[in-house]
Amino acid sequence: TKVWLDPIDGTYLYQQQRSGWQIILSITRDARLMAVICYLPMSGRFNLAVRGCGAFTGGRDCRTLNDMQPLATRAGSGVCVVYQAPAELAKLRRSWNAFDIVADDDPQRDFENLNDLFSGRLDGFVSQSCDLLDWGALGYIVANAGGMVSGLDGKPLDIFENFSARSSPILVGSSPAVHERLLATIKKA
Repeated sequence: TKVWLDPIDGTYLYQQQRSGWQIILSITRDARLMAVICYLPMSGRFNLAVRGCGAFTGGRDCRTLNDMQPLATRAGSGVCVVYQAPAELAKLRRSWNAFDIVADDDPQRDFENLNDLFSGRLDGFVSQSCDLLDWGALGYIVANAGGMVSGLDGKPLDIFENFSARSSPILVGSSPAVHERLLATIKKA
């Protein structure tokens, strides 16, 4: 068993004292992702996925899965966040409310990374090179909460079965239908 820790995911948000930064802890067994917990200190809440059990959310007072509430993605916002994928961003902007998380930063959005897939404020995430310790780990929670994760070509990723400190292209959708629409958009010439 191996424990992976990203102590300050969203360093820029942390430095700006904004609410979207988080602490992410991932647990693997023989490189297979078994559980991920993402804790948002500013709100005192967390999102969690456990292999074979699903996804959950709760607060500081939750000690067992029975204390937590089931967590599900919510589709329909038409908003997509992009990171290090300028070609895909240009395509997405034709039919989505898409923005680059760094270049188009707007404090008024009060964006909470992929956790906004659970609030209904976000429908997708696209990156040519995402760090699996943060975006990939959050993708695991999304996949366990009803969303869908793949490569930019739509093919399944091995990141949940072969988790490591590496980067990978990734496409995350709040639902299989949204994922399909995002994929169709970025595949267009």
